Amino acid sequence: MTNFRNNILVLAAVIMTILWLNACGGGGGHGIANLEPVAGTSAMDESLPTPTAGELQDKLQEELLKLGKNPERTPAAAPTGGFVFDLQGGAFDPDGTGPLGTSGVILNWTEVLEGDYDNNGEVGLGDLTPIAINFGRTVEYDNAQDHAGISWWPTGDPEDNLGNGQELPPQEGSGALNWRLARVDGDRNGLINTADVTPIAQHWKEQISGYRVYRKGPGELEFKLL
Repeated sequence: MTNFRNNILVLAAVIMTILWLNACGGGGGHGIANLEPVAGTSAMDESLPTPTAGELQDKLQEELLKLGKNPERTPAAAPTGGFVFDLQGGAFDPDGTGPLGTSGVILNWTEVLEGDYDNNGEVGLGDLTPIAINFGRTVEYDNAQDHAGISWWPTGDPEDNLGNGQELPPQEGSGALNWRLARVDGDRNGLINTADVTPIAQHWKEQISGYRVYRKGPGELEFKLL
């Protein structure tokens, strides 16, 4: 799965829009692609010894115990930490330069479900794998002043694969790869390490299956579900 930008066509004049996460069982694969090893290397702290799968699982178990969670009995739950932060909107003109004019708005955003590093729609044991694959790699973030105070906005274009096309895995040095690595940097400190196990425990068994989109048009006092 290579797509990680969600988009929707809203056939109405959307003035203000809020996206809420709609959670239920069996989350689907929204957003950022599953992380895979790629050729070459990016910035990496080679002083960090890569932990084994067993060591990461032990760390997760330790964090779950601290939170009083039984990993086998924790029920599925709605997201408590996922939200949309990079919502963009643009006019939709079905015939381009033709006579029809604008007939709607296209919204696109990057899906976020904290702790869901493998992007299967659920926070679980499989989210340890991207940590192991990318252990010690660093993530670049923009200046918070450029994004309304958000200090963990990944640097680069999330769809930029260095000109190699959307069907190829993100290439080293691309904005797309940086955004994907940022997903695994769960504590958002710029380094993928064992500390990123903690968000998995915090959001254990949380799931996402889709979004609810609300709009408020001219003269309307309240948001309405589309």
